[in-house]
Amino acid sequence: QLEGEALPADWDDYQARRAAREAATGRKVGGRKPSAGGEKSKVRAANVTDPDSRMLKARNRFLQGYNAQAAVSEDHIIVAAEVTNAANDSTMFATMIDATGANLEAAGCEESVGTFVADAGYWSVPNVTLETDAEVLITPMPATTGIIDPDDPRLAERRSIVVALDAGELSVAEAAGRMGVSQTWARKLLSDHRAGIPDPAILRKEMLARLATEEGKAAYAKRKTTAEPVFGNVKANLRFRRFSRRGRAAVDSEWKLICAVHNLLKVRTIRLAAG
Repeated sequence: QLEGEALPADWDDYQARRAAREAATGRKVGGRKPSAGGEKSKVRAANVTDPDSRMLKARNRFLQGYNAQAAVSEDHIIVAAEVTNAANDSTMFATMIDATGANLEAAGCEESVGTFVADAGYWSVPNVTLETDAEVLITPMPATTGIIDPDDPRLAERRSIVVALDAGELSVAEAAGRMGVSQTWARKLLSDHRAGIPDPAILRKEMLARLATEEGKAAYAKRKTTAEPVFGNVKANLRFRRFSRRGRAAVDSEWKLICAVHNLLKVRTIRLAAG
């Protein structure tokens, strides 16, 4: 077990200096008063048999384990498989795309991937703007800050307003009022604009528009009949629900072995069906 932060050796001196400062200024020091730590700190536990694993949320519960990733083709063949201890799927999107390309090239496949489809767990600005020859369709995460409604007419003017703000033609208060956001958020949009980071609200609006087209709907609907059945087969038919090895490298090898078994059985079924 790992204990919380220990009591600093100069804690008494810090308390004295804080009291002296308050006495000199005649007012209390702002902000939250720091705690001494020590015995009152939160006790943290570590997995002593597999320190690479992490506590991950699985539906309505938490479990100690890993996040297994798979890229699946339309005919249910797993073309890339990786394991991470990160709970957020979005951190693995670029990794899975690179692994898919490398595996297809190693297999001698001349046909390139046309579209990568992923659920909302993979949504992020870097993933949506990732440079790839394939189309990327990711369900946007619901907006929680700024303008939530993607049909808000102020979004259409947002780029021009931020450009005007950057040029000094508008004040932060004026730009924030016209965009319908706080001044803090307006400064954030300005900072992102100067850094070349796309506006997440604009990206969300554009992605929703692409998903609303007939081609977008048809492409995204295939996710239910490609990736989901593969994980269902691994869990239900192959009865693989728990890693038996320890350490991320070993677990990654185990997951790739299970995915290889799935592929071999799938190829066998296809050949038998072909007669």
